Amino acid sequence: MVRVTDGAPTAAKRRPALRLLLQWLIPVAILAAFIATGQLGQAIDALRDVSLIWAIPLVVAGVLLPISHAWRWCFLLQRVGECMPVLTSARITALASLLNYAAPGFLGAPAKAVFAREGNDIPISRSLPTLVVEQILDALMLAIVGALALVLIGPVVLDAVPASPSNQQMIWFVLASVVVLLIAAAAWVIARRFLPGFVSAVSSATRALLESRLHRTPIAALTVTRWTLDMLAVAIASIAVGLRLSLVEILLLANISLLIGLVAPVPGGLGVREAVMAGIAGVIGISIPAVLALSVLHRAGLAIGLPIVLAGARLREWGAR
Repeated sequence: MVRVTDGAPTAAKRRPALRLLLQWLIPVAILAAFIATGQLGQAIDALRDVSLIWAIPLVVAGVLLPISHAWRWCFLLQRVGECMPVLTSARITALASLLNYAAPGFLGAPAKAVFAREGNDIPISRSLPTLVVEQILDALMLAIVGALALVLIGPVVLDAVPASPSNQQMIWFVLASVVVLLIAAAAWVIARRFLPGFVSAVSSATRALLESRLHRTPIAALTVTRWTLDMLAVAIASIAVGLRLSLVEILLLANISLLIGLVAPVPGGLGVREAVMAGIAGVIGISIPAVLALSVLHRAGLAIGLPIVLAGARLREWGAR
C-alpha cells in the first residue's frame, strides 16, 4: 500500500478548482435569484420589444470605449519611458477585455502586460503600474460621481420611501447591501494577499509614473471621455428598454454598479453589475425587470464593440506593413 506523506501537491491542485468555483458561485447565485423571483423572464420580455435601431449608437459607444482606453494607456506608458502605437494598444486592450469576460478573475490587466511584452518588448514591471493607475483613475471617477449622485438623490429616496417599507423593498435593499459587503470583503482579501509583492516588484516604475507630469491633460481628458461614453451607453440602453430616467438616476445606476463590478472577483463583473443595478432600482422605485434588461443590453452592446475594435486594429496594422 502506498502511503501519501505530503498533501501539499493535492492541496495545490484543489486550490485553483476551489477558486474557480468561488468566482463563478456569485454570478450563478445571482442568476438563480433572478430566475426564482421571475425578474429574468420579465426582463427577457422587455428585451424582445427593443428596436434594433438602438443597437447602432450602443455599439458605436462600445467601439469608442476601448479606443479611448487604449489611447490613454499610450500616454501612461510614455510616462514610464515606453512607447506603443495607438493601433497596437487598441488591439491589445480589446483582446484583453474579451479575455476578461471569458476567464475568471482579474485577467485583463495581466494579459495586457503580457501582450505588451511579447509584441513590443515592454517589461511587465513597467507596464503593470500603468495598468494599476488606469484602474485607479476609472475607480476614482466612478466613486466621485457615484457619491455625488447618492447625495443628490438622497432626499428623493427619503420622500419616496414610506414609513413602513414593503417586503420587496426590504428584500432588494438587503440583497444590495449583502452583495456590496461580500465584494468589499473579497477585494480586501485579494489586495492584502497580492498587493505587497506587486508594489515591491514595480516600485521604481510606479514612482516614475506618479512623479511625471507628462501628458497630464490628455490622460485626464481621456479618463473623462471614457466615463462619459459609459454613462452615454447606459442612457441609450435605458431609452431602448422604455425607461425614462433622470440624469441623477442614470448616474446612480451606472456609477455604483460599474464601480462594484470593477472590483468584483468574477469574470467581467458578470452578474454583480446587474444585481447592484437591480438592487438600486428596487430601493429608488424603478422597474427592476426594465433595469435588468437595461444592464443586459448595455453589456451586450459594449461586448460587441470589442471584436470590432480588435479586427479593425489588426487589419490596419497589416495594411501598414
